[in-house]
Amino acid sequence: MKKLFIKFYVVVFLLAGDFVMFAQIGSGGSGNGTGSDDGSGNNEGDDVPVNGKLIILAITAVAFAFYYYNNIKQTRKLIK
Repeated sequence: MKKLFIKFYVVVFLLAGDFVMFAQIGSGGSGNGTGSDDGSGNNEGDDVPVNGKLIILAITAVAFAFYYYNNIKQTRKLIK
């Protein structure tokens, strides 16, 4: 039970830490998305869209999962 709790704690810590480490501080600008520079060094127009690359990530994930499970399947055949 203790090992399960430690594993759960580590997973939650890593997931929560991911949000904290990559969080972006608001620029405090007007929020209209025009990319205006307010002099603080935080340009609103510096955002990078991720939507175009999500399909590539999904295809890569499916291909990796197929490779991984196929590799496990072949390894089990060799052991038997």
